[in-house]
Amino acid sequence: MIDKVQGVSKGEIANRLKEALQQKIDETKAKQDKVLQADGTINWDEIGRTELVDLKLASFLDWEYKATMQANGIMEVKEVDKRTGETRVFATYTVQFIDGKLTVN
Repeated sequence: MIDKVQGVSKGEIANRLKEALQQKIDETKAKQDKVLQADGTINWDEIGRTELVDLKLASFLDWEYKATMQANGIMEVKEVDKRTGETRVFATYTVQFIDGKLTVN
């Protein structure tokens, strides 16, 4: 039962991560058109890695979820216990464009 609940939560966090990243990409595209490289991959340097540190995704009960860019296309989401400040890795996602659409797996 716990795995099922965590699976739903991870899916929800993945959706929120996708929305937040799409917003950052759209903001960057409005400023410059270098977000997509010729091979269709994301130019993470143009989006600005510094903006992708502790990107707040969600807050549920006593937990807050923040994403940070780790490497090219890899996002690590951490859970932060608002009561104690304890932080732990919640999930790691791969972000990429497939057929022109942003995907988070």
